[in-house]
Amino acid sequence: MFGLTSIWTNIAAIVIGCVFLLGIGLLFVRASNIERRSLVATVTLMFNVVAMYLLVVNTSLYPGREVAAAFGAIGISILGFAVGRILDFSLGERPTSLRGDRPYDGDLAD
Repeated sequence: MFGLTSIWTNIAAIVIGCVFLLGIGLLFVRASNIERRSLVATVTLMFNVVAMYLLVVNTSLYPGREVAAAFGAIGISILGFAVGRILDFSLGERPTSLRGDRPYDGDLAD
């Protein structure tokens, strides 16, 4: 099927699938060190879709270069998560409250 017969392409498909599940999982977890988890998940999933596409196209068009295509696809999928984390870190912390230093409903206690 599409020339995916090499062990390297199978390993690359497994790694890309694991990173894809990591991106899906980021949408549903409450991570304490990731401020914008939807941004990180979206960037990770977009890079994984590109990696899957390139893996299928490169192995079907160039059947002798499965190893290079596999390692390239693995690199692109892991790079997607890294780029998402770098973007999240560079944007800084999100504001915790728009009300200032007062606790929630502290003015109603008086």
